[in-house]
Amino acid sequence: MKKHQDGSLTSDNGAWRLRWRETLKQPDGSLKRIRRSITLGPTRELKKHQAQALATEHLARILPHSSSSSFAVTFHDFVNTEYFAHVRASLAKSTVNTYEIIWRTHAPVVPPEWRMREIRTVDCQHLLRAIQKRSPNLTKLTLAHIKAFFSSIFSHALRLGVISHGNPMQHTTLPEGRESEDTYAYSPEEITRMLSILPEPANLVVLLLACTGLRRSEARGLRWSDYDPISRTLHVRGKYLSGEYSRTKSKASKAPVPVVSPLASRLNLEYQRQRIMGSTIDDQPIFPSRIPNVPLDLHNLATRVIKPAFKAHGLAWHGFHAFRRGLGTFLHSQGVPDIEIQSILRHESVEITQKSYVKAIAPNIRKAMEIVTFDIPVQGKLQ
Repeated sequence: MKKHQDGSLTSDNGAWRLRWRETLKQPDGSLKRIRRSITLGPTRELKKHQAQALATEHLARILPHSSSSSFAVTFHDFVNTEYFAHVRASLAKSTVNTYEIIWRTHAPVVPPEWRMREIRTVDCQHLLRAIQKRSPNLTKLTLAHIKAFFSSIFSHALRLGVISHGNPMQHTTLPEGRESEDTYAYSPEEITRMLSILPEPANLVVLLLACTGLRRSEARGLRWSDYDPISRTLHVRGKYLSGEYSRTKSKASKAPVPVVSPLASRLNLEYQRQRIMGSTIDDQPIFPSRIPNVPLDLHNLATRVIKPAFKAHGLAWHGFHAFRRGLGTFLHSQGVPDIEIQSILRHESVEITQKSYVKAIAPNIRKAMEIVTFDIPVQGKLQ
């Protein structure tokens, strides 16, 4: 069997047959792969190289110009029908929401005449540059996420056979993006001030995040059945994001989280308070809203309670994730090994912990810098 472009040539019962696939757009807008075949002539009259030439000529004539062929499938059609149908059925709702935002934001830059099988690496490179030129404030990290999104589209097209020439986004390079701003980590002093001014339930939310390093979605997903007061342990079994419960971010994220004494005392009191107010609460959120089985919206809590309180007392709000970074930085400052901090924060690798969650000067760097004195007297003043 010899493959030609998007088809295959075979000798079958004394005849040369060409088989190929085409992608047809259905009435409902979905895409469907269809098998096609044609007899080119008898093997006794056509030599193999002649049959191969006819096959190449036939495919070149049929595929580029046929309105029903996969050449006619535009990039926009493929994304809006086939690709998003795939991700909605296979990925988490939060991931789908992110993809939809990227597509809505940058779809206007994608040429409407782009057809799936005609897109080349150079076209994808021009696309990335056009996106960066249209939105010059995009960071390098954001551009990397955009590239990964478009790359996943081509990967799905390859799996379906809509394209066969490889992923044209794979060998592109990222245009120059803005450097990401350094992330923030709350200090123990800041957290102490927060706890002195915040009312409930914001107070307990801050205490839990500061003492456990949980992600915001994980804190929302906590149920009372996840808390063991005897062993003082939280079992992070899931998260609540985009209006639904789902699995945790990774296998490492499912590790149990120790609960320090002050937090354990507060959780025990809150459990008793909620039991007095209701009946069985074990399967209910630790941070409940007014709607049964729906956790408190922490974004609204920050907007309506935390930010106004911070502003009134001269504190700056840096988001919920700064509690997670703050815990990592504090543990590091106390001499806790990075590999243990990785376990506490439930990262898949210690490199993630070191790169993004420890905002401190390494001891060896600080020691090395001690030699930089410039002969300044310890008790003296610069002249």
